[in-house]
Amino acid sequence: MHYLLSTFILSIKKGLKAFLGSGLNFAETINQVLDFTGTARMEGLLVLESKLDNVKNPFFKKGLQLAVNGTEPEIIKKTLEMDMDKEKEMDKSIAKFYETAGTYAPTIGIIGVVLGLFHFMEYFAVPEKFGGGITVAFIATVYSVGTTNLFWPSIGAKIKLMIRRETTLKELIVLGCVAIAEGENPHHLKSKLEGFLEVSKREYLS
Repeated sequence: MHYLLSTFILSIKKGLKAFLGSGLNFAETINQVLDFTGTARMEGLLVLESKLDNVKNPFFKKGLQLAVNGTEPEIIKKTLEMDMDKEKEMDKSIAKFYETAGTYAPTIGIIGVVLGLFHFMEYFAVPEKFGGGITVAFIATVYSVGTTNLFWPSIGAKIKLMIRRETTLKELIVLGCVAIAEGENPHHLKSKLEGFLEVSKREYLS
């Protein structure tokens, strides 16, 4: 009721993705950037066009396509950063979706309690039947309190964490695509990109 249907659908997908795993692999992306940088320096940017199909990340693919098309590095950076800003706005709405759900959960619980009491009063004169109403009231209370304090905040926090990681990966990709367009030395670039990785995971770099 509170959000557009498109936002609702995206929020559900993002919530599932947050719990099932986002599939972000920083080391793999860095290795791919370094490979493309080396290829571009040795054989030219146009050679990378044949490798575009191997790039699964659409954001990375767009940046690489811009570089292959001969777009100026500064324009590549601005274009990708604009896309990042749009994604951030949508991600904020998705995170807010779960926060809003948490604020409405107690109200749903109260409605459940009232409906349970209606059932209780309906069969007040028949003791063997009015237990169902009390059960509904208690279950509604448990669900509303549980989802308000555990479920919705947990999903919201997990999504915010995933969004931060996705944003960091995109910053890495922007830096990499600009470096590819500029023909930067892969060894110099590697020292820059290592900062996006935990020390323990730098051994996975080629």
